[in-house]
Amino acid sequence: MPYTPFFEKMTGAVRGVRTGGVVFMENSYFSNLGVPYAAQRPRVGGVPEPNAAFAPHGYDLVVDTAMYDNPGTDRVKSIFEEHRRAQQRLDMPVLVGEWGGE
Repeated sequence: MPYTPFFEKMTGAVRGVRTGGVVFMENSYFSNLGVPYAAQRPRVGGVPEPNAAFAPHGYDLVVDTAMYDNPGTDRVKSIFEEHRRAQQRLDMPVLVGEWGGE
């Protein structure tokens, strides 16, 4: 889970200068290939960050390739099902701001 220490360091730095606002966690590139998202909710001073949201991207693997005209609805559905499982595990709201494919 190398992403978790990054999010904790970033969240701690943000909270060091601002207590309000939402900290967004993005997924890794591999989440769009079906690899489950393993990062944990960031903790600051040992306490889970209450104002965190999951902001995954959802790109079919054909995006930015010569195969872009052949998107896979099943692949995209699978990507967002996995994002939903991550959201439920993290117990935080989600905002999808980027997606591509059909």
